[in-house]
Amino acid sequence: MSEYAAYLEDFDPLKYANELVVSTNNVEESELDLTTSIKRLQFDLKDVEKRLQKTASENYTTLISELDTAEELHNTIQLIKPSLKQVNASYARLETEILQPYNESSNLHSALRKIHQTSNLLRSSTYFIYLISRIEEIDKTDQELNKKPFKSLISLARLLNQVKIHLADSPFLKSLKLVRDYESFQQLQTAKVMDICNTHLKNLSLSYDAQSMLNLINALSIMSSESFYNQLQQLLSLKIAAAINLIIKNLNNTKSLDRVFAEVSASGRLINQLEKVMKSNKWQDANNTKDTQPSTLTIYEKVNSVLQFGSSLGTLFWKDTAIGVEPKFKEIVTRGGPIARNLRQLKEEIKNFIKNAVLDSFDGDRGPECLEVRMMLNSVASLDTAR
Repeated sequence: MSEYAAYLEDFDPLKYANELVVSTNNVEESELDLTTSIKRLQFDLKDVEKRLQKTASENYTTLISELDTAEELHNTIQLIKPSLKQVNASYARLETEILQPYNESSNLHSALRKIHQTSNLLRSSTYFIYLISRIEEIDKTDQELNKKPFKSLISLARLLNQVKIHLADSPFLKSLKLVRDYESFQQLQTAKVMDICNTHLKNLSLSYDAQSMLNLINALSIMSSESFYNQLQQLLSLKIAAAINLIIKNLNNTKSLDRVFAEVSASGRLINQLEKVMKSNKWQDANNTKDTQPSTLTIYEKVNSVLQFGSSLGTLFWKDTAIGVEPKFKEIVTRGGPIARNLRQLKEEIKNFIKNAVLDSFDGDRGPECLEVRMMLNSVASLDTAR
């Protein structure tokens, strides 16, 4: 049947008729001959009929079997048609009542989620802009940051901390150019707050009232608790070292010892006042938000849990001062000479200076027999040694 391949699946009647007419006519003749084309088609038709009859007579058993199979398939289809109709109806109902509403609700949910995300972004960015605008207002009055009792400083520290917490809770804000552009501004303001706090704490004196001390402590601890711990340790070390050096440098000038111990007492009083402030106020946790519970620890309890002082700051001040000056007194007494004689002659005055200095530093919170007085008196016990 290869000669009839043109009549198979891709058969195009118009194309084939055109080709057939062209092949049975001479292009040089003016008359069109259709008779030949029709005869060829009739010939092909008769030939195909003959071949079909021959094939059917030679393979009738196969044909009958195929017809039986076709009949069975037709009967089967007729049997399952009602079920198919029911299935199709159920599927149509499923699509109408479940799938379509589900798809619509999914699309709606997706849209709502995007609206919610946009709303969150707008709300979070609005709060960020509010915080930054308040920071900028304080930045315009830069000189106020250094003025006691440092209200502007503590306000700026808290605002910067709120920005930090807000960005941590809403990291998607960093996708906004506005937020990224303010990162360097925030870093600059944070560094400014820490520099001011460190400078004032390093130079802390009795001219700073309790509120000023508290605001400095809170501002620095909010910015960096580690920086506050380090600064407190440095302050203690500096005051103790200064007290030791002041006493030792003036041992040969006995007339100035009254003034010297008064200055040392002032340093001790400063340390005690600082300790009172820390014991009277709660620790300001930098990670606290409106949804978290505030710290139940005092500033002193929090600091002591990290630095492990082992005693009160006032006791620590006088203990380390005593340890620092004792070797020098022993050295002078052992060496002898006019300085040693003068100190021995004034030993009772020196002891009174020491008692008054220690007791004044505690503002009446200690008695004459307190541990701090005894430690300082023990540091000059070498003056009682006879030569």
